[in-house]
Amino acid sequence: ERISQYEEMIAEFKENFSLDELHSIRTFEGIEPEILAKYESARIALSDIQLMYKAITLDRDISPGKIEELKIEYKVLSRAVGMPNNNILDHDR
Repeated sequence: ERISQYEEMIAEFKENFSLDELHSIRTFEGIEPEILAKYESARIALSDIQLMYKAITLDRDISPGKIEELKIEYKVLSRAVGMPNNNILDHDR
């Protein structure tokens, strides 16, 4: 059940946020308020997905191969959101 919830969360994220648009955000300096608000919404949604992923990894009934598949899906979204570092977003982690 958690896997289907996780996959639904991934699909919902992709429906609500443009991965290309998120990738295009490189800095917070001079960012328009509506773009910043959208970024923050994506970051929060990603945090929820990360929590679900961590819960799934604790389930011993799920194969390592499936967990790796789910991790790859998460990383695609994570790279789109990026990691803030001194007002610059790193999309390569």
